[in-house]
Amino acid sequence: MKMKPKKLKPKKMKPKKLKTNKRAKAGMRKKIDINSVKWKVMVPITMLGAMLLICSILCIGQLRGMLRSSQTISDRYAQNITKLGEIAEDFQSLHRVIYEHCLTSDSASLENLSTEASTLRSNIQTANIEYEEMMGKGSETENFQKFERDYEEYLTNFEQAIRLSNKGRKDDAQNLANGTLSTLGSDLSDQISELIQYNKKGMDSAIVKQKRKYNSSLFIVAILLILGMIVDVLGVTISHRYISLPLGRIDGKLSKIVDDVQSGHGDLTERISVDSRDEMGKIAKGINVFLEALQTIMKEITTSAASLDEIVGKVSDHVATANDSSADISALMQQLAASMQEISSTISNISENATDVNGNVIELANASGDLQQYAAEMRVRAEKLESTAVETKKNTSVVVNDIIKKLEEAIEGSKSVETVNELTNEILSISSQTNLLALNAAIEAARAGEAGRGFAVVADEISNLAEESRKAANNIQNINQVVVGAVEELTEQARAIASYIMENISTDYDDFVASGAQYKEDAVHVDEIVTRFHRMADEAQVLVDNITRAIQGISAAVDESANGVGSAATNTADLVQGIGSISAQMKENKEIAEKLNDEAGKFERV
Repeated sequence: MKMKPKKLKPKKMKPKKLKTNKRAKAGMRKKIDINSVKWKVMVPITMLGAMLLICSILCIGQLRGMLRSSQTISDRYAQNITKLGEIAEDFQSLHRVIYEHCLTSDSASLENLSTEASTLRSNIQTANIEYEEMMGKGSETENFQKFERDYEEYLTNFEQAIRLSNKGRKDDAQNLANGTLSTLGSDLSDQISELIQYNKKGMDSAIVKQKRKYNSSLFIVAILLILGMIVDVLGVTISHRYISLPLGRIDGKLSKIVDDVQSGHGDLTERISVDSRDEMGKIAKGINVFLEALQTIMKEITTSAASLDEIVGKVSDHVATANDSSADISALMQQLAASMQEISSTISNISENATDVNGNVIELANASGDLQQYAAEMRVRAEKLESTAVETKKNTSVVVNDIIKKLEEAIEGSKSVETVNELTNEILSISSQTNLLALNAAIEAARAGEAGRGFAVVADEISNLAEESRKAANNIQNINQVVVGAVEELTEQARAIASYIMENISTDYDDFVASGAQYKEDAVHVDEIVTRFHRMADEAQVLVDNITRAIQGISAAVDESANGVGSAATNTADLVQGIGSISAQMKENKEIAEKLNDEAGKFERV
């Protein structure tokens, strides 16, 4: 039977409807950027894919043609030749049977020959039917139809010869076999040979076609292979030129910049050359933008570090000055405390000459020991002294004015601590700016990823420096508030002391001034006043009560002044200690500023 190759019917694929929104449609309408690396790479790949598809389609077509040729050769011509060979063999056997039938008289042999003849005729008939189904059209059909007609005629004569042989007319049967049957058999053999030859020619033609298709397939594959190699070389060249080389240049430049930074010779003025307008060029531009931003940040860091170093130096100088002034104030307070003790001793001597007054003075001194109320009490007693000691003011004005002048100079010198507030405000402002700067640097370092890790460390150091500076500035302001309060308290106490001295101290003030090292030049004058005061006390018993009241007021004022001076001395000592702490903080700030300068110094050019 003829095997017809099944035709492969390609499945019809229904095109999917693409869901596109307005934005996607707008994007499709955009002009294709031919400078894009994606475009440069996709074109060769698309061409290679198209060539591979074309090659596959052509090869499949050629293979199908070769398959059809092979099927034609195997399913038609080879089987036809085989069937014709079987027909020829069976026909020769059938022709042999008639001769044996004519020569045999044995009934059993004749029966066997008849059976064999029937089998051969059946085989030939089946083979003819199968061959008729497989044969082609045209001359082959005509030749086979002629073969069938001659074969029918041969069978007619064959049956007649068998009947004659069965009737015992062997000679007639033999003559028929040698005559008509032999001629027809020879013609049938020739026709079978012609059919075999025809199929062989068809087979040869199919083989030639198959070879042609094979050679054509080889040629197409070779051409497409050459074109594929060309496209592949083109793709490799494009990838090397537009991807590998630019990436290599960018990587080399970035590696050099990073190595320079790590070696302490960073140059942020370096830039990556932009040689194209594709994605590689955009990457290079983006890196250059990052380097410009980093350069700006490092400029600000370097400038801020230098300013911070300068400000820390100034603050240290001011702190040193304040420390010296505080030490001077402390020494002055100690001298003033000693003077207060001398005054108290002098008043005690006066009190011994007036027993009643002395007891009242001691009682008043004990009653006024509350340090928190000494300023208010000093003012009240100053008003009392002002109303009762107007006459003694003229005799002591020279000494008191000298004391007030020196005390005001010392107090005025101590006011230099007020500049600390201004400096700490500057430090807080710089700390805030530095903190913002560190935050920006940390953000940029996070965006940079692994390449910005070094800058993140610098940003952390800057942030820590800003925080330490802010804490130090706040501590300075807190301590400075204490110092300013102490100075103001000292000023009020000094003014109160001066007011009391100007209004209440009488002729005894020479002894009070002579007891202090700073007031030795006025000792004689104070002694004269004290002598005149004693003479006046002896001569005017009537004024004892008034003098006693005056001495009580003076004693109370002196005691309160001594307490105030002692408190001021204590506060001044605390101020000296606080300023020492500020100085230590300034040293730490200076070290941090120097470290920041060292980190910024890794960049030789910004």
